[in-house]
Amino acid sequence: MIVLAVLLAALVIGTSLLSAANARKAAEEAEKLAAENASIMLAQYDAASTSSLSYSRNGDDFLTFNAVNGAWVYEEDPNFPLNQQIVSSMASALSSMAAERTVEDVDKEAYGLNDPAYVITVEYTDGTSHVYTIGNYNSFTGGYYFTMDGDCYMISSGLIPYFDYSLNDLLALDTIPVSDWQDIGYVTSVTVTKDGTSNEITDEAGMTEVLGRLGSIPLSICEDYYADEDEKAAYALDGSDSVTVKYKKAVTTTNESGASSVNYLETSYTFVFGENNLGGPAKSKIVYQLNETAVDELLAYADYIPAETE
Repeated sequence: MIVLAVLLAALVIGTSLLSAANARKAAEEAEKLAAENASIMLAQYDAASTSSLSYSRNGDDFLTFNAVNGAWVYEEDPNFPLNQQIVSSMASALSSMAAERTVEDVDKEAYGLNDPAYVITVEYTDGTSHVYTIGNYNSFTGGYYFTMDGDCYMISSGLIPYFDYSLNDLLALDTIPVSDWQDIGYVTSVTVTKDGTSNEITDEAGMTEVLGRLGSIPLSICEDYYADEDEKAAYALDGSDSVTVKYKKAVTTTNESGASSVNYLETSYTFVFGENNLGGPAKSKIVYQLNETAVDELLAYADYIPAETE
Protein backbone atom coordinates (compact mmCIF):
# COMPACT_ATOMS: atom_id res chain seq x y z
CA MET A 1 0.00 0.00 0.00
CA ILE A 2 2.85 2.37 0.83
CA VAL A 3 4.56 1.67 -2.50
CA LEU A 4 1.27 2.25 -4.34
CA ALA A 5 0.76 5.58 -2.55
CA VAL A 6 4.28 6.69 -3.47
CA LEU A 7 3.72 5.77 -7.11
CA LEU A 8 0.40 7.64 -7.15
CA ALA A 9 2.01 10.72 -5.64
CA ALA A 10 4.81 10.59 -8.21
CA LEU A 11 2.25 10.30 -11.00
CA VAL A 12 0.34 13.36 -9.75
CA ILE A 13 3.53 15.40 -9.45
CA GLY A 14 4.68 14.31 -12.92
CA THR A 15 1.33 15.21 -14.43
CA SER A 16 1.43 18.65 -12.77
CA LEU A 17 4.96 19.30 -14.00
CA LEU A 18 4.00 18.22 -17.53
CA SER A 19 0.94 20.46 -17.49
CA ALA A 20 3.04 23.38 -16.29
CA ALA A 21 5.63 22.72 -19.00
CA ASN A 22 2.92 22.56 -21.65
CA ALA A 23 1.40 25.78 -20.35
CA ARG A 24 4.80 27.51 -20.48
CA LYS A 25 5.38 26.23 -24.01
CA ALA A 26 1.94 27.40 -25.15
CA ALA A 27 2.58 30.83 -23.59
CA GLU A 28 5.99 31.08 -25.27
CA GLU A 29 4.52 30.13 -28.64
CA ALA A 30 1.70 32.65 -28.21
CA GLU A 31 4.22 35.33 -27.27
CA LYS A 32 6.38 34.44 -30.28
CA LEU A 33 3.35 34.54 -32.61
CA ALA A 34 2.28 37.90 -31.18
CA ALA A 35 5.78 39.25 -31.71
CA GLU A 36 5.78 38.01 -35.30
CA ASN A 37 2.40 39.61 -35.95
CA ALA A 38 3.20 42.85 -34.13
CA SER A 39 3.47 45.92 -36.34
CA ILE A 40 6.81 47.66 -36.65
CA MET A 41 6.29 51.38 -36.19
CA LEU A 42 8.21 53.21 -38.90
CA ALA A 43 7.01 56.79 -38.48
CA GLN A 44 5.13 58.71 -35.83
CA TYR A 45 4.80 62.46 -36.46
CA ASP A 46 2.33 65.26 -36.08
CA ALA A 47 0.83 65.57 -39.56
CA ALA A 48 0.59 69.34 -39.07
CA SER A 49 4.40 69.50 -38.93
CA THR A 50 4.74 68.27 -42.53
CA SER A 51 6.46 71.00 -44.52
CA SER A 52 6.77 69.28 -47.90
CA LEU A 53 5.90 66.05 -49.65
CA SER A 54 6.37 64.73 -53.15
CA TYR A 55 5.73 61.52 -55.01
CA SER A 56 6.16 59.81 -58.35
CA ARG A 57 3.66 57.21 -59.50
CA ASN A 58 4.57 54.54 -62.06
CA GLY A 59 7.53 56.51 -63.36
CA ASP A 60 5.64 59.80 -63.80
CA ASP A 61 7.28 63.11 -62.97
CA PHE A 62 7.39 64.00 -59.29
CA LEU A 63 4.55 66.09 -57.93
CA THR A 64 5.75 68.30 -55.07
CA PHE A 65 3.56 70.14 -52.58
CA ASN A 66 4.67 72.62 -49.93
CA ALA A 67 2.86 73.82 -46.83
CA VAL A 68 2.54 77.62 -47.06
CA ASN A 69 0.61 79.59 -44.42
CA GLY A 70 -1.50 76.61 -43.45
CA ALA A 71 -2.37 75.54 -47.00
CA TRP A 72 -0.87 73.15 -49.53
CA VAL A 73 0.63 74.65 -52.70
CA TYR A 74 1.71 72.86 -55.87
CA GLU A 75 5.37 73.80 -56.19
CA GLU A 76 5.49 73.98 -59.98
CA ASP A 77 2.45 76.27 -60.24
CA PRO A 78 1.17 78.01 -57.08
CA ASN A 79 -1.97 79.05 -58.99
CA PHE A 80 -3.06 75.44 -59.42
CA PRO A 81 -6.37 75.01 -57.50
CA LEU A 82 -5.19 72.12 -55.35
CA ASN A 83 -7.55 69.79 -53.52
CA GLN A 84 -6.45 70.50 -49.96
CA GLN A 85 -8.23 67.52 -48.42
CA ILE A 86 -6.48 64.93 -50.59
CA VAL A 87 -2.99 66.31 -49.97
CA SER A 88 -3.69 66.63 -46.24
CA SER A 89 -4.70 62.96 -46.25
CA MET A 90 -1.34 62.12 -47.84
CA ALA A 91 0.48 63.94 -45.03
CA SER A 92 -1.63 62.16 -42.41
CA ALA A 93 -0.92 58.75 -43.94
CA LEU A 94 2.84 59.40 -43.88
CA SER A 95 2.80 60.72 -40.33
CA SER A 96 1.85 57.34 -38.85
CA MET A 97 3.13 54.23 -40.61
CA ALA A 98 3.75 50.67 -39.54
CA ALA A 99 5.31 47.68 -41.32
CA GLU A 100 4.28 44.05 -40.96
CA ARG A 101 7.83 42.73 -40.82
CA THR A 102 11.40 43.43 -41.89
CA VAL A 103 12.94 41.85 -44.99
CA GLU A 104 16.48 40.48 -45.01
CA ASP A 105 18.62 39.55 -48.02
CA VAL A 106 16.88 42.10 -50.22
CA ASP A 107 16.73 41.32 -53.94
CA LYS A 108 15.85 44.74 -55.34
CA GLU A 109 15.35 43.48 -58.86
CA ALA A 110 13.00 40.67 -57.85
CA TYR A 111 11.14 42.86 -55.37
CA GLY A 112 10.56 45.68 -57.85
CA LEU A 113 12.64 48.14 -55.86
CA ASN A 114 15.09 49.04 -58.61
CA ASP A 115 12.20 50.61 -60.51
CA PRO A 116 9.55 51.07 -57.80
CA ALA A 117 5.92 51.79 -58.56
CA TYR A 118 5.92 54.64 -56.03
CA VAL A 119 8.66 56.91 -54.73
CA ILE A 120 7.63 59.24 -51.91
CA THR A 121 9.59 61.87 -50.02
CA VAL A 122 8.49 63.85 -47.00
CA GLU A 123 10.02 66.63 -44.93
CA TYR A 124 9.03 67.99 -41.52
CA THR A 125 9.49 71.35 -39.86
CA ASP A 126 12.14 69.94 -37.50
CA GLY A 127 14.36 69.15 -40.48
CA THR A 128 13.62 65.41 -40.52
CA SER A 129 13.12 63.86 -43.95
CA HIS A 130 12.45 60.38 -45.31
CA VAL A 131 12.41 58.61 -48.66
CA TYR A 132 9.97 55.74 -49.22
CA THR A 133 9.62 53.35 -52.13
CA ILE A 134 6.92 50.77 -52.84
CA GLY A 135 7.74 47.79 -55.03
CA ASN A 136 6.06 44.54 -56.03
CA TYR A 137 3.16 42.82 -54.35
CA ASN A 138 3.86 39.47 -52.66
CA SER A 139 0.72 37.34 -52.90
CA PHE A 140 2.09 34.81 -50.39
CA THR A 141 2.51 37.34 -47.57
CA GLY A 142 -0.25 39.62 -48.79
CA GLY A 143 1.92 42.73 -48.69
CA TYR A 144 4.16 45.04 -50.68
CA TYR A 145 7.93 45.35 -50.58
CA PHE A 146 8.68 48.75 -49.10
CA THR A 147 11.79 50.70 -48.22
CA MET A 148 12.26 53.50 -45.76
CA ASP A 149 15.57 55.32 -46.19
CA GLY A 150 16.99 52.12 -47.71
CA ASP A 151 15.75 49.59 -45.13
CA CYS A 152 13.31 47.02 -46.49
CA TYR A 153 9.97 45.96 -44.98
CA MET A 154 6.63 44.46 -45.91
CA ILE A 155 3.60 46.74 -45.71
CA SER A 156 -0.07 46.37 -46.50
CA SER A 157 -1.65 48.24 -49.41
CA GLY A 158 -2.90 50.90 -46.98
CA LEU A 159 -0.46 53.58 -48.12
CA ILE A 160 -0.99 53.23 -51.88
CA PRO A 161 -4.55 54.64 -52.19
CA TYR A 162 -3.40 57.95 -50.72
CA PHE A 163 -0.97 58.49 -53.61
CA ASP A 164 -2.87 56.94 -56.50
CA TYR A 165 -3.56 60.36 -58.06
CA SER A 166 -2.45 62.15 -61.21
CA LEU A 167 -2.18 65.94 -61.15
CA ASN A 168 -5.57 66.29 -62.81
CA ASP A 169 -7.09 64.17 -60.05
CA LEU A 170 -5.88 66.76 -57.54
CA LEU A 171 -7.70 69.65 -59.20
CA ALA A 172 -10.25 71.23 -56.84
CA LEU A 173 -13.25 71.60 -59.14
CA ASP A 174 -16.17 73.94 -58.49
CA THR A 175 -19.58 72.76 -57.38
CA ILE A 176 -22.89 74.40 -58.24
CA PRO A 177 -24.65 75.26 -54.94
CA VAL A 178 -27.86 73.36 -55.67
CA SER A 179 -28.37 72.63 -51.96
CA ASP A 180 -28.98 76.33 -51.38
CA TRP A 181 -31.91 76.22 -53.82
CA GLN A 182 -33.67 73.11 -52.58
CA ASP A 183 -36.29 75.25 -50.88
CA ILE A 184 -37.61 77.26 -53.83
CA GLY A 185 -39.31 79.59 -51.36
CA TYR A 186 -35.94 81.21 -50.64
CA VAL A 187 -35.17 81.81 -54.34
CA THR A 188 -36.08 85.38 -55.36
CA SER A 189 -35.52 85.19 -59.11
CA VAL A 190 -33.61 83.45 -61.88
CA THR A 191 -32.39 85.59 -64.77
CA VAL A 192 -31.41 83.97 -68.07
CA THR A 193 -29.42 86.17 -70.45
CA LYS A 194 -28.77 85.25 -74.08
CA ASP A 195 -26.91 87.48 -76.53
CA GLY A 196 -27.19 90.30 -74.02
CA THR A 197 -31.00 90.07 -73.66
CA SER A 198 -32.20 89.12 -70.17
CA ASN A 199 -35.36 87.40 -68.99
CA GLU A 200 -36.08 87.53 -65.26
CA ILE A 201 -38.11 84.50 -64.16
CA THR A 202 -39.96 84.72 -60.85
CA ASP A 203 -42.66 82.06 -61.04
CA GLU A 204 -41.96 78.89 -59.08
CA ALA A 205 -42.43 76.51 -62.02
CA GLY A 206 -40.04 78.42 -64.27
CA MET A 207 -37.39 78.89 -61.59
CA THR A 208 -37.56 75.19 -60.68
CA GLU A 209 -37.03 74.15 -64.30
CA VAL A 210 -34.04 76.45 -64.84
CA LEU A 211 -32.40 75.54 -61.53
CA GLY A 212 -32.81 71.85 -62.31
CA ARG A 213 -31.04 72.24 -65.64
CA LEU A 214 -28.32 74.46 -64.17
CA GLY A 215 -27.69 72.07 -61.29
CA SER A 216 -27.33 69.09 -63.63
CA ILE A 217 -24.46 70.64 -65.63
CA PRO A 218 -21.35 68.56 -64.83
CA LEU A 219 -18.21 70.51 -63.97
CA SER A 220 -15.67 67.82 -64.75
CA ILE A 221 -13.75 68.75 -67.91
CA CYS A 222 -11.31 71.56 -67.17
CA GLU A 223 -10.31 73.76 -70.11
CA ASP A 224 -8.28 76.29 -68.12
CA TYR A 225 -7.65 76.08 -64.38
CA TYR A 226 -6.48 79.68 -63.95
CA ALA A 227 -8.10 82.10 -66.38
CA ASP A 228 -7.41 85.79 -65.74
CA GLU A 229 -9.68 88.57 -67.01
CA ASP A 230 -7.94 88.75 -70.41
CA GLU A 231 -8.29 85.00 -70.89
CA LYS A 232 -11.96 85.11 -69.89
CA ALA A 233 -12.49 87.86 -72.44
CA ALA A 234 -10.84 85.69 -75.08
CA TYR A 235 -13.27 82.90 -74.18
CA ALA A 236 -16.17 85.42 -74.52
CA LEU A 237 -17.09 84.89 -70.87
CA ASP A 238 -18.37 88.44 -70.56
CA GLY A 239 -21.85 87.69 -69.18
CA SER A 240 -23.74 88.18 -72.43
CA ASP A 241 -24.80 84.55 -72.04
CA SER A 242 -25.43 83.71 -68.40
CA VAL A 243 -27.77 82.55 -65.65
CA THR A 244 -28.03 84.50 -62.38
CA VAL A 245 -29.80 83.14 -59.32
CA LYS A 246 -30.84 85.53 -56.56
CA TYR A 247 -31.70 83.82 -53.30
CA LYS A 248 -31.60 84.00 -49.52
CA LYS A 249 -28.78 81.91 -48.13
CA ALA A 250 -29.03 80.42 -44.65
CA VAL A 251 -26.14 81.54 -42.42
CA THR A 252 -25.78 80.15 -38.90
CA THR A 253 -24.19 82.38 -36.26
CA THR A 254 -23.30 81.68 -32.63
CA ASN A 255 -23.36 84.33 -29.92
CA GLU A 256 -21.10 84.61 -26.85
CA SER A 257 -23.34 82.38 -24.75
CA GLY A 258 -23.15 79.61 -27.33
CA ALA A 259 -26.67 79.97 -28.65
CA SER A 260 -26.97 79.65 -32.42
CA SER A 261 -29.37 81.34 -34.79
CA VAL A 262 -30.04 81.18 -38.51
CA ASN A 263 -30.22 84.29 -40.67
CA TYR A 264 -31.07 84.48 -44.35
CA LEU A 265 -28.86 86.79 -46.35
CA GLU A 266 -29.56 88.07 -49.86
CA THR A 267 -26.95 86.67 -52.23
CA SER A 268 -26.53 85.74 -55.88
CA TYR A 269 -24.78 83.17 -58.04
CA THR A 270 -23.91 83.70 -61.70
CA PHE A 271 -22.87 81.08 -64.22
CA VAL A 272 -21.47 82.41 -67.52
CA PHE A 273 -21.24 80.81 -70.95
CA GLY A 274 -18.77 81.62 -73.72
CA GLU A 275 -17.69 80.45 -77.12
CA ASN A 276 -17.20 76.79 -78.06
CA ASN A 277 -19.39 75.63 -75.17
CA LEU A 278 -17.01 76.93 -72.54
CA GLY A 279 -18.25 78.29 -69.23
CA GLY A 280 -18.15 78.24 -65.48
CA PRO A 281 -19.05 80.13 -62.31
CA ALA A 282 -18.45 83.85 -62.81
CA LYS A 283 -16.33 84.12 -59.66
CA SER A 284 -14.18 81.10 -60.47
CA LYS A 285 -10.83 81.07 -62.23
CA ILE A 286 -11.62 77.68 -63.75
CA VAL A 287 -13.14 77.41 -67.24
CA TYR A 288 -14.97 74.19 -68.14
CA GLN A 289 -15.88 72.42 -71.34
CA LEU A 290 -19.69 72.04 -71.28
CA ASN A 291 -22.24 69.90 -73.07
CA GLU A 292 -23.61 71.79 -76.07
CA THR A 293 -27.15 70.45 -75.78
CA ALA A 294 -27.33 71.26 -72.06
CA VAL A 295 -26.16 74.83 -72.72
CA ASP A 296 -28.65 75.41 -75.56
CA GLU A 297 -31.56 74.05 -73.53
CA LEU A 298 -30.68 76.25 -70.58
CA LEU A 299 -30.22 79.46 -72.56
CA ALA A 300 -33.52 78.78 -74.35
CA TYR A 301 -35.20 80.01 -71.15
CA ALA A 302 -34.29 83.53 -72.25
CA ASP A 303 -37.60 83.25 -74.16
CA TYR A 304 -39.52 81.63 -71.30
CA ILE A 305 -43.04 82.90 -70.59
CA PRO A 306 -44.97 81.70 -67.51
CA ALA A 307 -48.00 79.55 -68.31
CA GLU A 308 -50.45 81.93 -66.56
CA THR A 309 -49.12 84.82 -68.63
CA GLU A 310 -49.74 82.84 -71.81
